[in-house]
Parts: sequence; structure tokens; C-alpha cells
Amino acid sequence: MNAPPSRARRTWVVGLVALGLSPGCSWLFVQPLAEHPVGRQTCTTNVAAPVIDTLFATTNAFSALYVATADGVTNKGQAVMFGLSVATLWALSAGYGYSKTSECAEWYGEDRSPPARAVAPTPYSSPRVWAPPPPPPPLAPPSRSAPPPVQAPAPTEPEEPPGPPVPQQRDTDDPS
Repeated sequence: MNAPPSRARRTWVVGLVALGLSPGCSWLFVQPLAEHPVGRQTCTTNVAAPVIDTLFATTNAFSALYVATADGVTNKGQAVMFGLSVATLWALSAGYGYSKTSECAEWYGEDRSPPARAVAPTPYSSPRVWAPPPPPPPLAPPSRSAPPPVQAPAPTEPEEPPGPPVPQQRDTDDPS
């Protein structure tokens, strides 16, 4: 008769399954720049996913350090290794996300905004779509006729200076 697995073993198995099923946000949501970007290009410049990965990596690393220094923890070695492993995965995902978003931002230019016609982002990420600007309209051919002659303004006569000021009339209805 087999003995049921211990609680620590079940926790370890559940942890390994969760570790395998929980890749970092950057691996899931960051859309990298194509290897040879030409014409319309979609990639992610938003660094939200790598920042979240960084927060999780930091949290897991500090948790592992806390467990390592705590007394009376069962399976301390396994818990610390598991915490550091998860922190490493989150850190790798963050590094990937920062790398790919910076490549995309560099491709768009220093201001991190797409040139020309931007398309609204999808609900799942914030990609920027770039299309080359339309060509300028063709120039009109120069006219072959001569321009109209420029006429000088007609001389004007100087105005007469105003006369002396007119005194104000008194109001006759005023009793004073």
C-alpha cells in the first residue's frame, strides 16, 4: 500500500507546474520588431510588461532571501531554490522585454512616437503601426506666360490739417 504524498511534496509539485505555466509578461505581451523591418511595422514600445516582470523578480528574490534567513522553515533549501528560480525566470523575461521595447523605440526614433499614420493599439498590447507617409503631390508645371507688370501706386494728395477745435455748446436746459 502506497502512502499518500506528503504536503511538502504536493506543494513542490504544484509549484513546479505553476513555474512551467507562468512565463513572464514580456514573453507573452511584448511584440518584437521584425528581423528586417520594411514598410508597415508593428512592435511594442510600451515598457509596462517588463516593469511588471521586474517587480515580480524583485519580490521573488526578496522572498527567497527572507525564507533563507528565517528559522524553523521546513524544506528551506527547496523553498529558497524555487524562489530564486522563479525570480530568475521573471528577470529573464524583464530583460527580454526591455531589450525588445528599446529596439522598437529606437526604430521609431528618439521621441518614442511613431512617425506618420499611427493605428490604434489592440486591447492586448500597445503596438505602434507605421506606414510611410504619402508621396507629395506633383508640382504644377511652370506657366509659360509672362507675369503681369507691376504698377506703381498712384501719388496721393496730402490731407489738409484739421482746423482749430470747436468750442463745446452749452446746454440750455441746465439751470446753473
